[in-house]
Amino acid sequence: MRPDNWSRQTGAALLTWAALLVALTESIEIQASSPVRVIAGKNATLSVEFTSSSPPHVAWALGATFASWDVGQNGSVKVSSEFLGRITVNTSSASMVILQSTLSDSRNYAVTLSALNEQSASRNISLRVYELISNVKVTAPEGVIKEGDTSVALSCTMVTGTWDALTWAKNGMEVVSNTHTVIAGNELKIQSVVREDAGEYSCHVKNPFSNGSARGLLNVYYGPDVPTVEIVSATDPDPAQFVLVNATVNLTCATSSAPPAQYFWSVGESGDTSVPSGPVLVLSRVQLEQAGRYSCIVVNAKLGDSKRTAVALNVYELPPGSPECSMTSIASNKALQFSCSWPGGFPKAEIRWLGLLRNVSAESQLVQNQSSPADLSGRDVTCVAGHRAAVKTCIVKPAIPLVSPSRQVVGETQGDVTVTLKCEVTSNPAPVIRWYKGQGPLASGEKIVISPDSSEVRIRSFSLVNDTGNYSCSCINPLGGSSSTLTLTAPLVSDVTVTRINGTTASISWGVRESDVVTSFLVQRRTDTQRGSSSSGPRADSWVTVQETGMDGRTATLSQLQEDLAYSFRVLPKTGTQSGEPSPSQSVAPTADNRLSGGAIAGIIVGCVIGFLLILLLIAGLVLWKFKKKKKVIVEKQTANKQKDTSRQRSIPNGTGPSVFPRGGLPQPPPRRSISNKTGLTAEYSDTESSLCPKSPDVIGPYPFAKTQSLESSSQEKHSARAELPQHNGQSPLQSRAITIQERLATMV
Repeated sequence: MRPDNWSRQTGAALLTWAALLVALTESIEIQASSPVRVIAGKNATLSVEFTSSSPPHVAWALGATFASWDVGQNGSVKVSSEFLGRITVNTSSASMVILQSTLSDSRNYAVTLSALNEQSASRNISLRVYELISNVKVTAPEGVIKEGDTSVALSCTMVTGTWDALTWAKNGMEVVSNTHTVIAGNELKIQSVVREDAGEYSCHVKNPFSNGSARGLLNVYYGPDVPTVEIVSATDPDPAQFVLVNATVNLTCATSSAPPAQYFWSVGESGDTSVPSGPVLVLSRVQLEQAGRYSCIVVNAKLGDSKRTAVALNVYELPPGSPECSMTSIASNKALQFSCSWPGGFPKAEIRWLGLLRNVSAESQLVQNQSSPADLSGRDVTCVAGHRAAVKTCIVKPAIPLVSPSRQVVGETQGDVTVTLKCEVTSNPAPVIRWYKGQGPLASGEKIVISPDSSEVRIRSFSLVNDTGNYSCSCINPLGGSSSTLTLTAPLVSDVTVTRINGTTASISWGVRESDVVTSFLVQRRTDTQRGSSSSGPRADSWVTVQETGMDGRTATLSQLQEDLAYSFRVLPKTGTQSGEPSPSQSVAPTADNRLSGGAIAGIIVGCVIGFLLILLLIAGLVLWKFKKKKKVIVEKQTANKQKDTSRQRSIPNGTGPSVFPRGGLPQPPPRRSISNKTGLTAEYSDTESSLCPKSPDVIGPYPFAKTQSLESSSQEKHSARAELPQHNGQSPLQSRAITIQERLATMV
């Protein structure tokens, strides 16, 4: 084997044995608390616990070892001069106590433990020595801090104390570190100062044994900003545009500034500040001359800066009232002229017409002509008057004339009559009116008087001969024309009706034409006949006026007439003192001879007698019917009694008892007959005597008549027939009743 190879192999083997030896060696374990906190002036115990197979060697170092000892050996303690007398050690452990710690003792201490055949171990222990915090304060830089400064720093200081944590807050909100606000140590630095950085800042510091906080105010001066001016008026809808005369106007100026700005006002663009100062300028009952530009000037006295803003105050005055419209005829009644005006005010109102051919405008007043206006009839033509403060309108409606004539008759003194004709026209504009009689025009004169506007014509001393006829009213305006005719005629009475109400009173009615000119009516009477006259025919008297009515009268009541006279009546129309044609006469007969004649009276008497007889006949029929009904009941009872007697007789053996019947067997019912008189009434009765024994107690009446009696026999015969009736002692009431009924019947007939 070569020597160099042997050397390499030997070195490798040694290394392998060394690695195995290290792996088999145990390590020392150290337990220690860190950091250790203590108040300055108090002892600080740096406690260390360990695990080792043999007592280790302890070394404390701050870079260099300042204390060491062997555990369990008191004489092995070594302390550097820096810590001599300031530390104590317990050689039975690895712990150390620093006496009366100071702030300078706040360091990181390293402890190392080593032992034979064991791997050494080290641990760092931090010591924090604190002072109690007192008198915390926030400090801002002196001088003026204004918006736009590069930076400003706030510091949090205290008289005594050390802190572990320090926080900042602004107006109660925590401040975090960023590009604008930087927190470094106990300092808060604000970059690029703005007005929003102003406020109350606070800092809060604390350590494990105490804490403290403080507040400080940071003022950032700025402004003034460019002011804003607002115009306020309670009576105007948009005061920024305009206000009306006599309104109360407030000009309010506002700006942002620290400290608060001072306010000054000036009129126009001048810098004069002699007007009242303050943010609000009040103008009471503003007038036109107060309109203009108002400037608000704001000043920051701290920074010596100022700003201004100007606004225009517009003061308007509304024209009084409302626009007035009119329309007149021009160009010989062939065209229309429209006029609209609304004068006054500031600024002037703008006038224009809507509905006309041309669209033009003017200030305060506009006059516009329209030719060939016929198509405007019935349409609205509107004037629009526009002002800055209001828009008002007025309307005219052209209309073709519509004529409605009327008349009035007036009876004047001394019998003269005046007739007034009126031409009532609906027209816009007013028409030209002309009057005609027949085809000829009327002209104003002594007899004919035409009103200035031609709407009335008065005919004085009206004559039924000369002034009756057709009168027409013709009306024309630029839109067209129309006419209407009134007819005046002499009065003519018609439809006369006379009614005699009673012997002394009569009524009369009549009618006239609408065209008749009449002022009154005379009702006239004439006597046609006279009772007791030797003449064989009627004798007529002259006409006498008995009543006069006005022009509206159409009826009359005539009294004080004689019953035995016949009258004729007529109506005479009057026009002033002129008489019209009298009406045809109407006659009424007398009422005194209207008595019943002898024949009529006789007829009434005969009718009464016949009526009376018919009533008697009805009563007799009712009585006879009742009598027959009762007689039938009696016969049925007699038959029942006979049957009872027959049954009783049969019950007697061998006929030992006396028979109450004749040999013929049971008695047959007597034949029924009737009596009658000329009236046709009949009464039935038996014409044979009863076969029953009169003295038998079973006999039940009535006894029949012995023979037929005539209803026409005399009263004596009736009594004789009554006397022939058989007499019985103890006659039954039924027999007596039957006889009485027959007697009553015969007597009534």
